[in-house]
Amino acid sequence: MIVTAVVVLYRPDREEFLASLSSYVRGLDAVFVLDNSEESDAELVSELARFPNVHYHAFGRNTGLSQAYNEGIRLSRLKNADWILFMNQDSTFLSNPLERYLKVASDDVALLCPRYSTFKEKAVEGKGTTEVSFAQTSGTFLSSKAIDEIGFFDENLFLEWVDVDYCMRLKKKGLRILQVDDIVLDHRPGTPRTVRLLWKKITYSSYSPLRKYYLVRGALYLRRKHHRPSLYAKARLKLWIKMYAFREKSLALSRLAIREAKKDFKKGFLGKAKELPERKENSSR
Repeated sequence: MIVTAVVVLYRPDREEFLASLSSYVRGLDAVFVLDNSEESDAELVSELARFPNVHYHAFGRNTGLSQAYNEGIRLSRLKNADWILFMNQDSTFLSNPLERYLKVASDDVALLCPRYSTFKEKAVEGKGTTEVSFAQTSGTFLSSKAIDEIGFFDENLFLEWVDVDYCMRLKKKGLRILQVDDIVLDHRPGTPRTVRLLWKKITYSSYSPLRKYYLVRGALYLRRKHHRPSLYAKARLKLWIKMYAFREKSLALSRLAIREAKKDFKKGFLGKAKELPERKENSSR
């Protein structure tokens, strides 16, 4: 069985990414590192050259998450990959997952995923598998047969909701998603922020105004694509709570980003955000 990995970078922290890579690189037939950064890190490229199975590709611009993933799929197909591991630049497995994924991989499963350990909820290795309806992209193990059946990632989703859309498509086809409970991924879905609400301390994932732009625009797109108005409503409610109930900073910029997201979606613009005051992006999930 041939197994490859696809990891997308955007202005990565060099040491953090190398630590992440070391948690899964062993045993893979090829690892395709696709860099969406405007400029390559020469020292990182030199470090990656030490791994015989790692292949680095720089776009020289931010193409978006879906487009980069799809390029990784095309490169994996040139290797005749049976399964593809998808990773982001700062997630780390507690131990190499390959052998355990392969024990569970079968023709009746489309996607395998780990248990996610985050700053909000620490996970420990368990036993067996659990059928789930959704998995975040980072750490997932996708069957090439599933790609044949439902296609590539939707490139109209530049950053956010890429994983939600793909899992919805899998489930609509009746394909199975299994969580492998003895595989744990240390995952960072956002910047942790702790606030006090009445007598209770709450820690949650805080996002930049630009990230909120992609969240809102992507939710509007999915509402139209999958006819799920509740999806957008829930996303807006969560943002409202974080922005107002938790008294987030950069409130004016966040409101502007959300307005621009709505305008751009209405105009049919789904590419890289333009004319926003804050330009710092995170192209990983």
